[in-house]
Amino acid sequence: MQITFRQFKEKYVRLLILGNLTSWIIYDFFAKAYLAGISDLFVISSTITAIYRYDIKKEVKENEQDKRMQSILKYYDAHEINLKFYYKKV
Repeated sequence: MQITFRQFKEKYVRLLILGNLTSWIIYDFFAKAYLAGISDLFVISSTITAIYRYDIKKEVKENEQDKRMQSILKYYDAHEINLKFYYKKV
């Protein structure tokens, strides 16, 4: 039997993982558990990659799409063309 959970705000989970693993690296250093610290560094680098890929890059893409949509709407408003436009942010 497998139980899974769906997270609606993965960004917060990733930030929580970063904070948690940072404290584990400090513990590993003082406990002289260097291999555990190295594995924590791999997980941290993976988490940072995910933050960039799924959070930062996504926000930049959404901002570009919003700017593009605003320029399209300004164009049609300037030319007085009546359009019914339904723009849904996903």
